[in-house]
Amino acid sequence: MSSSIDYFDCPKCGCFSAYREQDNRTCEISYGCPQCDWHGEPGEKTALKQYCKFISGYVAQKYVKKGKKYVCVSQNFIAGNDVSREDESGAPISIDSKKEVNFPLEMQQPQ
Repeated sequence: MSSSIDYFDCPKCGCFSAYREQDNRTCEISYGCPQCDWHGEPGEKTALKQYCKFISGYVAQKYVKKGKKYVCVSQNFIAGNDVSREDESGAPISIDSKKEVNFPLEMQQPQ
């Protein structure tokens, strides 16, 4: 059987071992998961419990001359518009951002 195969999160157990396999000659498609014996039937995916949020931006630092050197006296993170999220397995996810409780993006200041 000459085929192509794709792996994805199982809708039954949530692991990344589920597969979709298509026979290149007959175009027949089969589904399965070796972890929980799912075979393509509709199922409820396990609820997402945690994820990572990545925010691109830049750091602005303020320097003051002290003697012969410039010393950083303050810094701030300025968030950009590029935001992405990943689940525990590193797969990209989409979340309704209205459900997120935001955390301040404060940086530790120089002493």
